[in-house]
Amino acid sequence: MGGAEAMLPHYLKALGMEDYEHHVYCFGPDGPIRKRIEDLGVPVHFGKKRDSIKRPLKFALSLSALVLDLLSFIKARRMQIIQAHLGHANQLGVLIGKLSGVPTFLTVHSTMEFLDARSPFDPRKQLIKLVNAFIYRAADRVLAVSEDVKEITCKGIGLDDTRILVVKNGIVLDHNSVNPIEPEELFQVRSESLKLLAVGRLVPLKGFDILIKAVADVVMQGLTDLRVLIVGEGEDRHRLEELITSLNVGKYIRILGLRHDVMDIMQICDLFVM
Repeated sequence: MGGAEAMLPHYLKALGMEDYEHHVYCFGPDGPIRKRIEDLGVPVHFGKKRDSIKRPLKFALSLSALVLDLLSFIKARRMQIIQAHLGHANQLGVLIGKLSGVPTFLTVHSTMEFLDARSPFDPRKQLIKLVNAFIYRAADRVLAVSEDVKEITCKGIGLDDTRILVVKNGIVLDHNSVNPIEPEELFQVRSESLKLLAVGRLVPLKGFDILIKAVADVVMQGLTDLRVLIVGEGEDRHRLEELITSLNVGKYIRILGLRHDVMDIMQICDLFVM
């Protein structure tokens, strides 16, 4: 679960339930965001799983099953709009939209979306580039979450400026904390200490290793009255914990894992680090 997934309940809250009937269709793994969506009264459906493209025949069969399932899903509920989020869902969304005749809006959340670390000689890299060039031109509209994302999307796939709209991320401010968090309880430090917070998926591109090394540098310079909380979960957690240990900053940094009270934690911090 990451920021794009966390935004989905806010989309649903902002649009409201009176004028829209929402359905969320996911063809990835289950996760903690599902309960938050279902608590809003919105059903979450899980589609067919795709096989790896490294196994072309199985991939083609699984993709065909997924497409047929989605078409049936949309037809049965008489869908009028498809909004897709993130790379694979955007690609699939346009295909489904064209086959079903339903207007499709793709959402680009990150400037990293069109970067591919594979070798330039990897045929998958060229294939994905060609697919994206077709897919994003075929969408009814592309939504970007910032002006920077819009600019990079236009350049990355040669999309005409009029085809992409900026719809910035927002949150529905209905938050009321029932049990306020005490700084001493969470940080295990006195309230006067400098308190820092960083939030995100624990994956290399988020750069939490840079934050950990920066804390080590600051501590070496003599600023030791500080504590850092990292909220998030992901594949990089073990490596980050090893880095904290190797730099001997375990006293100053805590990784809390996945939390649903981030706004409460923000309210007791001095600095937010991204």
